[in-house]
Amino acid sequence: MIRTKLSGPLHIVSLILLVWLSGCEKVENLLRFTFNDSVEITIPSQSLISNVPIKIASPEVQTSSQQAFANNNTQAKYVKEAKLKSLELTISSPQDQTFSFLNEIKIYISASGQPELLLASKENIPASAGRQLSLDVSQANLKPYIQGDAYTIRTEAVIDEVLTREVKITADLAFAVTADVF
Repeated sequence: MIRTKLSGPLHIVSLILLVWLSGCEKVENLLRFTFNDSVEITIPSQSLISNVPIKIASPEVQTSSQQAFANNNTQAKYVKEAKLKSLELTISSPQDQTFSFLNEIKIYISASGQPELLLASKENIPASAGRQLSLDVSQANLKPYIQGDAYTIRTEAVIDEVLTREVKITADLAFAVTADVF
């Protein structure tokens, strides 16, 4: 008989707890989103192989973060954390080029008032690499880099083949953001 009296309130408490916890999970999911940016990297033709990293500057990237914040009912000032989820490189030209010429690559990010930070890299790239390459991404919090309107990407590459033509590469960056709703 005691069991019957307690089972009703326990079921109600369990149900309330379940609804509350699933509601928290839904709110937490609303605060997480991904946005993407793209940047063009041009590796100049090389007549010598030196196994010394060449430094390649890229133009300043006008980030799409502000639009992503607005689309997700938040603002830059409410961002708690931003991490690079992925960085994918794709050769856009020449059409017959693969990443076989590349031994290693490092991509850095900087922004106004922020130090340069290693964003992603790949070492010992095999000669069998195709036209796409996934880099190993940093786990650094990139919040101050994406809160502004722009950031700068710098690339260092070690080439292990002679390049008779410049190579254009598209870098697709996916940022995972956690923020508060305003």
